[in-house]
Amino acid sequence: MGAAGRINGLLVAALAFSLALSWSPVARGGPLGVGAGVRGELRSYRSLSGEKLRLFLAWPKDRDPATLPLLIYLHGDFVGLRRLDLHLARRLAGIGFLVAAPEFRGERRGRSELGGGEVEDVLRLISRLVGGRRERPLYLVGYSRGALVALKIMERLPGIGGAAVIAPPWDLSSVARLSREDFRRRWLGEMLGCDVEECPKLYRQRSFSGKLATPGVRVLILAGGEDRIVPPGEAVRLAELLEEAGAVVSLRLFDRLDHEAVLAAALGPVVDFLAETTQED
Repeated sequence: MGAAGRINGLLVAALAFSLALSWSPVARGGPLGVGAGVRGELRSYRSLSGEKLRLFLAWPKDRDPATLPLLIYLHGDFVGLRRLDLHLARRLAGIGFLVAAPEFRGERRGRSELGGGEVEDVLRLISRLVGGRRERPLYLVGYSRGALVALKIMERLPGIGGAAVIAPPWDLSSVARLSREDFRRRWLGEMLGCDVEECPKLYRQRSFSGKLATPGVRVLILAGGEDRIVPPGEAVRLAELLEEAGAVVSLRLFDRLDHEAVLAAALGPVVDFLAETTQED
């Protein structure tokens, strides 16, 4: 399969943009502390439904964030940004990106809109961060439900320079039939409001269609060989689908890792993928 993506440094006029976001510095060593060399700040943004949500931004301390390419990190699970997510966002920022890591609507109330309203919120957030400068590409990294959000964004948003999707539940109907029973009932059923047999059309609508708004986009797919939530065969199917749509795809399976463990293992390959795209520009 193909190598990894290209990059045209996205100059983010983002920190001069009027996002009407509230700033709150993240103290080093505190709950959201950043490592040496990386600055992090916690903002809030509003969803289209009016909900106030957290947004973590990180970038190298010695760089002007307005001159850095923009990377959107989309977390997994249904409980908001976790400590591991913030660690990964900081690590990605450390290689030369302005990283924006948003939380999703409803997840603090146990009412996430999997593959639905959260996608619209992130699309609007990207538009505001980019400040209308859509001629420059941006980058996406998503894990689990965040990988689905990334793929749904790729359906609609042109100019994406590259994307890494980790344990992606891109076909919700298939995942519902193949994954663990507790995940199907507790997460998919509750988040979508019904079981796949009751509302198959909704499951299809919230899934990735296979269409891409950016021809030739580079995509890295990472999955665990022991994943019982998103079986590894789903990653293989996705790779084939993306290649048919014209993407340049790299696929890596971690033989002995499950759904949770694959995220930490993915950091190295994702960093390499992004570094390569930077060098290719």
